Amino acid sequence: MSASYKTLNSDRQWKATTGLSKAKFRELKNQFGKSFKELFGQELWERQSNSTNEAHLKSYGDFLFFVLFSLKSGLTYDALGFVFDMSGANAMKIQREGVRVMNYPEAEPSGYRNPLSSALKNVFRGRASANSLRLNLALSRLNVIPKRIFEDVKAFESSIANDGVLKIDGTEQSVQRPGNQQDQKDRYSGKKKTHRQVDRDK
Repeated sequence: MSASYKTLNSDRQWKATTGLSKAKFRELKNQFGKSFKELFGQELWERQSNSTNEAHLKSYGDFLFFVLFSLKSGLTYDALGFVFDMSGANAMKIQREGVRVMNYPEAEPSGYRNPLSSALKNVFRGRASANSLRLNLALSRLNVIPKRIFEDVKAFESSIANDGVLKIDGTEQSVQRPGNQQDQKDRYSGKKKTHRQVDRDK
């Protein structure tokens, strides 16, 4: 069963999971929907109907709650996927998409104060997870950060089709601790209780 804002029954729970009161969340939910449609040119359900992936978040309230909860809790993407019944890769994709919506428009007109962006800054001010996400989004807009998450093998192959050479850093791979003492010394990584298969020629 996926986590849902509909099960929250006290202001304490609202602020613990989203950083906002119930009233503020409802106010921002409407703005989130408007920003989503302006950014993508479609309603959420329209965009999901054109996708081959299963829709995990079926309303703007679900989407906004996911984004706020993911940043407020600081969980890893795999843990988020467990909480919301989706893959870690999908959790990462949805979080980044949601933050794009909350920061839209990127260049705010003079005198305009985006309530979604303001809430994001106030609720997560100083949090490493939020700051790291903002940095990744900024680098992505400049096309200077490599793509790390792919929906499937076909998407990966399409992404590297024109790159010519694919380089993989495989000089160290984690291995089970060998039983032989000399093998342990040879494969000791220098890190506490960690052993690795090392390619000495690299």
